[in-house]
Amino acid sequence: MLRAERIVFTNGKELTECDIILTEEGVAVVKDDQFTLIYHHSIQSLQFSDKVAINFMRARALSHYLTDVNEVQDTLEDFDYAIKELQEHLNLQVQQVEADATEDPDAADNGKNPYA
Repeated sequence: MLRAERIVFTNGKELTECDIILTEEGVAVVKDDQFTLIYHHSIQSLQFSDKVAINFMRARALSHYLTDVNEVQDTLEDFDYAIKELQEHLNLQVQQVEADATEDPDAADNGKNPYA
């Protein structure tokens, strides 16, 4: 559990000095005999002053950031491979046209403007 100094809700209400657990749905507030799940869309901000909570949240944010960076890197690598394949295809097409032109030099003259 993390010790939140303050939770501000979108409706303006606040909770102070409470123990929370981060969940996929939002934040669970844990009291002695009560467990309250608050959904993400209801929370405006969370504030921590406890060193353990701050370090945990910093590490959690960095881990999400690194996951995003890795996903973007994978996408860019996939994009780069797609571009390389396209470039190789275009180079092959150019080489084929150049090869056709050197095999039959008169064929290249057929494209001349007859009115020039």
